[in-house]
Amino acid sequence: MIPIRREINQEMHSKSSKSIYVVGAGLVGACAAINLLKSGYKVFLLDKSGPGSGASSGNAGSIGTASVPPLGMPGQIWQLPKAFLDPLYPLVIRQENIKNSLYWFRKFLSASKSARVEKIADARASILKTAEPAFKEMLSSLKLQHLVKKTGLIHSYQNNSSFLNSKYAIALRKNRGIKLLTLTGHELRDIEPMISDSVEVGVFYPDIFTCVNPSRLNTSIVEAFVARGGILIKEEVKDFELINDYCTSVITNLGKYPCDGIVLT
Repeated sequence: MIPIRREINQEMHSKSSKSIYVVGAGLVGACAAINLLKSGYKVFLLDKSGPGSGASSGNAGSIGTASVPPLGMPGQIWQLPKAFLDPLYPLVIRQENIKNSLYWFRKFLSASKSARVEKIADARASILKTAEPAFKEMLSSLKLQHLVKKTGLIHSYQNNSSFLNSKYAIALRKNRGIKLLTLTGHELRDIEPMISDSVEVGVFYPDIFTCVNPSRLNTSIVEAFVARGGILIKEEVKDFELINDYCTSVITNLGKYPCDGIVLT
């Protein structure tokens, strides 16, 4: 059971020159909080339901170090009908939200142009290159490395046409140093027998790690955060108090807390 601090007072803020509030106690928030704590900040981790209660409670657990391509890709405009009509398409646009989404949508299409995609991929690759060793170092320091295994990652395609449609995304990864192997369906099933016989081709990324228990990893990091002096607050963030576009307070369902900075996860 992780202790939760519900009462914050000004004396606690005076113990450190900088107080940072991390909003969201999922895996990203937990990692941000414990690293900020290590850097010497007074850190408060806020979540309405506690650590690992949302998406981090159960997912594929893949450590996405090959996630170089952005969501917006060249030719995305031709996929718009699916975004409007197919509720299972990765990007869904509800008709009732079209008007409010126009500004975002224009930016999205602009970011989907080839020149922008290349720059975004460069930036993502740069971040991911440092993310893996930093993540491994953190897990090792917390003695949690047993929760992450090197399993590799498979992207499978039921036919050669869908594979060819993904060639640009595959090239974005390969050109930025991501190791990959293009394999036939039979070769993929040698690695993972549960892959459907309908899969004809795929790409195997051998260096990808997988978390065997995302919820346990999330909770364990937060436990370590609290044990090292971090403060977990189980409250719902409702608003932020801003002065000249600078956040000075976090407002929850139970109170208002002055801060020197926030991290939204």
